[in-house]
Amino acid sequence: MKCKRIFLILLLALVVSICGCTATHTIIDKNEEKSDEAVGLMLNPMSPDGTYVVLAIMESENNAKIVVTSNKDNKEVASVKIIGSDIQHLWSPDSRWLAITYSGRIWKDYMIIDLVTGKHKNPPTPEITINQFKEAGERIDYILNENRSDPYLQPLEWSPDSSKLLVSYLWFDNDIEVQNGVMIYNVEENRYEKIIQYEPCEGETYQPSKPENFTW
Repeated sequence: MKCKRIFLILLLALVVSICGCTATHTIIDKNEEKSDEAVGLMLNPMSPDGTYVVLAIMESENNAKIVVTSNKDNKEVASVKIIGSDIQHLWSPDSRWLAITYSGRIWKDYMIIDLVTGKHKNPPTPEITINQFKEAGERIDYILNENRSDPYLQPLEWSPDSSKLLVSYLWFDNDIEVQNGVMIYNVEENRYEKIIQYEPCEGETYQPSKPENFTW
């Protein structure tokens, strides 16, 4: 009886040890069936042409590793670490580009993964973007808040030829007004080439949206 009790204690300790080692590092296997609420699972992970699969490996609550694998042999094609949560993705129609969106408490940002090179790029910052538009003659009647602009950038859709990305933006100016609208991002040149400004809004009621009758 004593030996049986010791065996049960050792078995329980082993189970606790295994659970403790895997609790903060969840990997979603694309061949495993999981619910949509599982940590790390990304909706519609396969690229439009069926070549790639994107996975999120959550290393902690606000740290993740994005991994793109080949759907044919499961080999890694690209990977990048990010700091943020609420991870989303948007494939380009030709499956070459992958927009990864991630956020903090009051901000949202994105990056672009190039599946040809396996590298990623970060779009220009709001400060650089506003200066570029002003230099190009665009009328922007405000100054970006120097301390807490808290940009909120949300990719909305790719152009049919996969060369451009429509991005919704929101940020605060120096008068703490919420400036918002959409921009067109040229992925090859890594720059915003057009901005459409909306009227300032209340941040709590902001909903990313395309302009009326918008066409590529």
